[in-house]
Amino acid sequence: MFLPNLCVPLFCRNLSNLSLKGMLSPEIGQLTNMHFLVLHRNLFYGIVPREMGNLRELKVLGLGYNNFNGLIPSELINILSLEFIFLKRNILYGDLPLELNELISLCESQVRHGRTFSNRMPAARFV
Repeated sequence: MFLPNLCVPLFCRNLSNLSLKGMLSPEIGQLTNMHFLVLHRNLFYGIVPREMGNLRELKVLGLGYNNFNGLIPSELINILSLEFIFLKRNILYGDLPLELNELISLCESQVRHGRTFSNRMPAARFV
């Protein structure tokens, strides 16, 4: 997915249920002021770009109900403000990166077809 005009300040985007399709471009990592990004129930596929780790202000990341595949990028540990991440119903494999334990605010995650993974992370939610 090409992200046009990245110079426009974006803080909050809910792009759920819009039948958007394609791969997320690494350029998504340039949206460094983003606080809320929800892309649920679209037709995205491919890997979750490691550049998402550049979204250091992000509090909510919703990628559920797409066709993302591969490992969850360990670069997500850079998002210290992250309070909620939704990865359910994708084709992600492997365990959550151990480094995510450093994110104080995360506690639980559903990443594979409803299967719940828990790394005993205190405070907020991983669903």
